[in-house]
Amino acid sequence: MLENYLNIIDDIKATVVVDNDGLVFASTLKSDLEDLVMSALTAHMQTLSERIKQESDSGYFKNLTLEMEKQKFIFNEAGPEHLLLTVVDKDAGTDTIIKYAQIVAEKIAKILNGEPTSLKLEKIHEKPVAVEKEEPKPIKKCVFKVVIVGEPRVGKTSLVVKFAKGRFESVYKPTLGVDVIKHSYEYNPNVHLIFTAWDISGQASFKKLRRSYYPNTEGFFVIYDTTDKESFDRVNDWIEEIQQYDTKNSIFVLVGNKIDLEDERVISKEKGDKKAKDLGVYFYETSAKTGRNVNDLFYYLGEKIVEKRKIKGSD
Repeated sequence: MLENYLNIIDDIKATVVVDNDGLVFASTLKSDLEDLVMSALTAHMQTLSERIKQESDSGYFKNLTLEMEKQKFIFNEAGPEHLLLTVVDKDAGTDTIIKYAQIVAEKIAKILNGEPTSLKLEKIHEKPVAVEKEEPKPIKKCVFKVVIVGEPRVGKTSLVVKFAKGRFESVYKPTLGVDVIKHSYEYNPNVHLIFTAWDISGQASFKKLRRSYYPNTEGFFVIYDTTDKESFDRVNDWIEEIQQYDTKNSIFVLVGNKIDLEDERVISKEKGDKKAKDLGVYFYETSAKTGRNVNDLFYYLGEKIVEKRKIKGSD
């Protein structure tokens, strides 16, 4: 019985049957570890005997695990007068060993009592622990409207196309009234942003018409060309035109475009930043041609809108 028990689990180094006074009744050890195990048993036997006697005298002894410096000693009650001692390495897992030990201890109790029992040990097949799959969090969709204004040729359409479609239109095509582009992107794994960008013509002849497109807008981009002073000087007029359609959630961003044309720049970044601060709006510089800061601009707008709506990406 003890041989079968010893060989069924590699981590078991020795098995010993002792009586309640700690005297060895039977034992089996792995031959290559005999000296090591016996020295450990000898060194700790007094402590073990005292602990065994203390536990058994209390009347509550059933099984016990003691951890020493290099070994673990697992005790199981094997009838009223004997105990099964299992010796394993200190770092060995004991859950499965304890299950076998309880079975072996019951068989030993029957043998010592003269009752018939099988000496074989059936392999215990551990059921895999069912891992609860975390339910995917529902994706929240945040839909908002962006209106883009500014003088003709400042690159309003190019900015939207660069972000939404990843390309740059090198040939200027004036917007006739308004162009609407719908685009969505992932703000985080649980929040998707969906916006409609209203690229509104900057030509004076469309002034009355474009005002019908301003209501219910959460994001306003006022674009100027960093190489064109006149487009910068007209920023205040554009702010005045759209500001009356401000809502409590509206975000205004002043955008200096065409920073790739550094040699032609006439409006410095510092001047643009000061203008934004004077107007009480956010500020960005971009290049629709190279894509510099274009994604950041739209992501920044989405972030601010999410914050104002108090949308949480994870609960």
